[in-house]
Amino acid sequence: MTNTPFLYLQMALKLTTTINQDTSGRLARVVFIRFFIYFLLIIMAVFVIQVSGGVSTHEETQVDKWWKEPIEEGVYINYNWKERIARKETWENIKKSDKVIVYCTGSVEPHPSQISHVFTITEVDLNDERALMRLVEKKELTTGMSLDAIRKKIDDHELSENMRKCGTQGFNIGKVEESDLETIMRWSELGRESEEQVEIKRESVMQKYFTVNPSRIEEGFVLVDSNDVLPEGAGIPDIVGKDSNDNYVVVELKPKIAEYGALGQLISYKGAIKEKTGELVRGIIIASDFDNKIKFGAKMLDSDGIPLAELRKYKLSFQIQDVS
Repeated sequence: MTNTPFLYLQMALKLTTTINQDTSGRLARVVFIRFFIYFLLIIMAVFVIQVSGGVSTHEETQVDKWWKEPIEEGVYINYNWKERIARKETWENIKKSDKVIVYCTGSVEPHPSQISHVFTITEVDLNDERALMRLVEKKELTTGMSLDAIRKKIDDHELSENMRKCGTQGFNIGKVEESDLETIMRWSELGRESEEQVEIKRESVMQKYFTVNPSRIEEGFVLVDSNDVLPEGAGIPDIVGKDSNDNYVVVELKPKIAEYGALGQLISYKGAIKEKTGELVRGIIIASDFDNKIKFGAKMLDSDGIPLAELRKYKLSFQIQDVS
């Protein structure tokens, strides 16, 4: 496989030699410098790793949890790294000075379900049994980027589709775009709650409320572990359950007005669950209101002859009690 950065460097050298034959060399030096700057810009790659709160069994480290290996010891390890082609190719393309984004799953108590740190790779060591990288220049995000925020920024095309692997079962490591790192660092540098972050927190509150009170979605609704019904890489819906007729139900929550993109997100989850279970899957979107496009689209029927989505509005209410 051709190494693109080095190919451009070879082109620069060849062009420099050609120009040197016809000029005093000044133009050649300018051309070479420009190509070399471009070479430096494209040589850095960015990767995302996913860590959990599971017990570490790696002999190379002294910590007791997987997440502590990169964050506290500056090391990340994959055993059996050659078993999957994508993972093997990822590791083989990692090099010194590349950047690493750390995503922590929900079981990492200090940083649950969020991007928490960014590192620079200082060493990569591969052998038949395991792949290992050593990390330096730890940067903890001032404001961690939650899984909900990651999803929203992907849907808004501010993060690449490769970032959708965060939070998915079985994911370990993958290559992302340099622009993803820039977006994440801008998020962190805000250092305060933007309107977007407040909205995401509201969605988290909604999720907790309906998880504790599933019957408020509809009578007879019971929760189902999404990991049991979704194939690997399908993402994580807000809520998955079964209705009183034992049909699967996917629920997406939007604290503000739900736009058309929410319907596409829901359809994707419905399709993934149907593919794995072979059963009918209903879809529900709960939001404060809905734009016209999603209202029209939701009425369309899926392959089982049911609407693509059922739209339900929520309304907040307050009770005031006299405590004097």
